[in-house]
Amino acid sequence: MVLMDTSPNSDSAQRQAVRNKQIETVKRQSDLVRILAQEFKPNCIYDRSLNEHVMKLCMIMAMDLGCKIFSNNCLPFRNRQSLTDTLSFIDCKTPVFCGEYHKLCPVTLRKELDAKISDTELSIILICRYLRVLEKTKPSIKILAFLS
Repeated sequence: MVLMDTSPNSDSAQRQAVRNKQIETVKRQSDLVRILAQEFKPNCIYDRSLNEHVMKLCMIMAMDLGCKIFSNNCLPFRNRQSLTDTLSFIDCKTPVFCGEYHKLCPVTLRKELDAKISDTELSIILICRYLRVLEKTKPSIKILAFLS
């Protein structure tokens, strides 16, 4: 098991409201482009000047998947229950990693996971955010190498 971009917490009422608005708003491709550009892009990569190619790739993939998939992807996050109390029951080696500047699941949250799960290895990939595997490919692959 690997925990990355994962929160054991349920969404706050404020975050649920944001997701509801996104789901209600995304009806056309132009809506999706606007939401991704205004709400997701600022949270995804740390250095846009070095990683604009990553954002272009993500936009292409999002457009290919479309509005319905976007909305369907929002639902599990909006509806999830807190799993905080179950973390201590995880009994396998569990790498936990994140980008140093991740806005949605910050390093402090990762340290909480690390404290509650018995066999974790916390790795913080420097100078990146959410899309670490694309922003910092080599360090990410090194962390994930044990899976193969």
